[in-house]
Amino acid sequence: MKGLIGFARDVLGVDFYPGQREVLNEWIESQKRKGIWCLGRRSGKGLMSGAAAIHNAVIEDYTGCLRPGETRFIVPVATRQEQAREQIRVIKELIENARDRDLAKMVDQEASTLDEVVFRHNVVIRALPCSSRSTRGLPISLLILDEAAHMMTNEDGFAAGKRVYQALSPSTAQFGARGYILVTSTPLWANGIFWDLFSAGLRGAKDTFVAQRPTWEMNPTITRESLEGDFLADPESARAEYGAEFVEGAGAYLPPEQVQACRVEGRLELPPAEAPFYMAAADPAFAAGGDAFTFAVGHRIGAGDEVTVVLDVLRSWRGKHSPLNSDKVLDEIAAECSRYRIRRVVSDQYAVVPLADGLRRRGIKLIAQPLHNELKADIFGNLKKLLNLERIQLLDDPALASELVSLQLRPSRGGKPIIQAASGHKDDRAMVVATVAHSLFKPTQGRAFMEAWERRAARAKSA
Repeated sequence: MKGLIGFARDVLGVDFYPGQREVLNEWIESQKRKGIWCLGRRSGKGLMSGAAAIHNAVIEDYTGCLRPGETRFIVPVATRQEQAREQIRVIKELIENARDRDLAKMVDQEASTLDEVVFRHNVVIRALPCSSRSTRGLPISLLILDEAAHMMTNEDGFAAGKRVYQALSPSTAQFGARGYILVTSTPLWANGIFWDLFSAGLRGAKDTFVAQRPTWEMNPTITRESLEGDFLADPESARAEYGAEFVEGAGAYLPPEQVQACRVEGRLELPPAEAPFYMAAADPAFAAGGDAFTFAVGHRIGAGDEVTVVLDVLRSWRGKHSPLNSDKVLDEIAAECSRYRIRRVVSDQYAVVPLADGLRRRGIKLIAQPLHNELKADIFGNLKKLLNLERIQLLDDPALASELVSLQLRPSRGGKPIIQAASGHKDDRAMVVATVAHSLFKPTQGRAFMEAWERRAARAKSA
C-alpha cells in the first residue's frame, strides 16, 4: 500500500481530508496486512477503500506470486448486492474522472460489468454480496469487507460476516505479507466478526492495524455540533453511528426519566376534537392468561420538525381464565373508532383474517403489516426519538410506563438486534402506543402504506 496517498492525489485527483490521510498513513507505516477501521458514518470509508482497490490493481507488483496468465482479484464484499454494485460504481467513477487519463485505458470496458471492473493486465475488481456461498479459491490480493458489523443474510443471520471472512480470507495467503485484508464499518454489537477482529488488534495481533475515529475527526464538513440533534434524539445510536463506539450487549432501551417526563399527570384519555386527524392501532391477542389485546388512538400537533404526538386513548383486554370474546372486543373498538372518526386500524398479521372480517362488518378496514424485526426496530426507534425530544404526550397509565421502561435491546444468538420486554414483563401496551406514534411521526409513510394496501386489496377483489 506504499504510495497510496500520493497515487490518490496525483493519479485519481483525490485529496483526502487530514483525518483520512492520518488513518491511511498509520496503516501503511504499520506494515500490517490487515486494516480494521472502526469509523463513524460518512467518514469516507467507501472513497478510501475504493482508492485502495484501484491502487492495488494497477500499482502493486505481484510478480512471482502468480502463475503465467493467472488472474488476480481484488474483492470488495458488501452487505447486499445493491451495495456491492455501488462500490463498483464508485470505483468506475474514480477511474473515469481520474487526473491521469491513461488510467481509464487500462480498463477493458467491454468485459467489465455492474459487478466487476476488468483490467487489461489480468486483474479484476469483483464486488460480492455478503453470502456464505461467496466464491472460494480466487487469488485475492486485497479483500475488503464493507460495513462488516452489519453483514447479515437470511440463511446465516448476523453470523454471515464471520462465514464470509472464513471463506475468503485464506485466498489472500498466496500473496504473503502483501495479501491485504481491509475491514471497515460503523460499529454495532461488542461481538461478531468485526468486534473479534477489532479487539484482536487492540490486544496486539501482530498482523492487524486498528483505527477508531468518530465522523467529525474524519470528515471536517460534519462537526460534532451539527450532530447535536441526533445525539439528543437517540444518544446510544448516535454514539455508534457517528461516535464509532460499540453498543453494549444488552440493556434498557428507553430512558425511564424521559418516559416519566412525557407522562401527562392526571390525563387518562382525551375526548374527540374537531381538528385532529386520528390514527388507531391494535395489537391483538385472545388466549386466556396470555398477552393482552390492546388498542390505541392518537393524533399529532405541529408540523415539520415541531411535530408532537398525542396519545388520546389506550384500551386493554385480557382473558384471565378463558379466551376473550372477540365480538365484545371488536364492538368496543368499533365504538372508539366511531367516536374519533377513524375508518382504518393498523395491526400486525396475527389472526388477520377473522379480525379483518370482524372489523369490516363494523365498517372499519384492518391494515395488516408484517411485524418483522426491522420494522419493529424502526417503530420503537421513532418512539425513542419522540421520548428523548419530549415530543410525545403519554397518558398517565402506570402499566404503560412500566412496560416502556422494561423494554430491552439485546442481540439474538446470531447477533441480530432485538427489542423486547425484559423477563417477566409484557410489551402489549408499549407496542400499540409505539405503532400509533410511528404512524403519526411519519404520516406520509403511514398513509402511503395504507393507500398501497387498499390498492392491493382492490386488485385482489377485482381478480
